[in-house]
Amino acid sequence: MSARRRVSVLLVTAMLASCQSARRMEPLAKPDATAVPPSGPYVVDGHFVAGPPLPGLHFAPSEGTCAPKAVSGTVTACCAGNACNGHCVFTDAGQVGCSCYGQVGGCPADKVCSKFTHRCVTAEDRKPREP
Repeated sequence: MSARRRVSVLLVTAMLASCQSARRMEPLAKPDATAVPPSGPYVVDGHFVAGPPLPGLHFAPSEGTCAPKAVSGTVTACCAGNACNGHCVFTDAGQVGCSCYGQVGGCPADKVCSKFTHRCVTAEDRKPREP
């Protein structure tokens, strides 16, 4: 058996073994309230920038067609059959709920869930501003 064939067989075997060892992901405990950033704009050196990520969130898949229409730089989803202005996440009880980077229930109707700022903002503030 050639060296190239041996390497190919080893790679395929390793890939198959890794697929079989995957486990079901359990929901995390409630995110740490101290990790939630302040509700105002995230500003560094006077410039509006992307917000920090939040630890402790387990994202769930968006399923169905009920998600609100998203505009560039925003997140919408369909969580357990409900429209969500944010992401689908697993709750402490293991159910699927809506959250915009830690804001339970997602954003209100007059705000959007920004991918850049990681919070609910007005549509005009959904992207970082140019310096």
